[in-house]
Amino acid sequence: MDKKLKVAPEDALEKVLRRRAKLDAKAAELRVSIRKREDRKKHMLGGLVVKAGLQDISQNVILGIMVAGARRLALEKDGDIDSQGALKSFENLGREKFEQDEKAREVKKASVEKAKARPSLEPKA
Repeated sequence: MDKKLKVAPEDALEKVLRRRAKLDAKAAELRVSIRKREDRKKHMLGGLVVKAGLQDISQNVILGIMVAGARRLALEKDGDIDSQGALKSFENLGREKFEQDEKAREVKKASVEKAKARPSLEPKA
């Protein structure tokens, strides 16, 4: 006796619509998550422009610098130029800049802490 319970078409439609609503909500969450990740990456890339000291230069110049670097990397990758290690060179320059900035932050932090530790010259009331 293998009886299948018959579901009214209205009930089946309602169930499908509920499932669809849940999927739409999940899709919206995923779109927001993707957008946040993309925005975070764009923000980080903009920070690199600032870190390189290019924030006051026109967008055309900044883009030109990046295109020139990308072309150099592509030429090297294709073997069209002698391998000067452009990628390694760019990577080393970036690492050095990050290290310089980190050292500067540490010096500034130490200076602030030292200033806080000095006794105040103002008379206490």
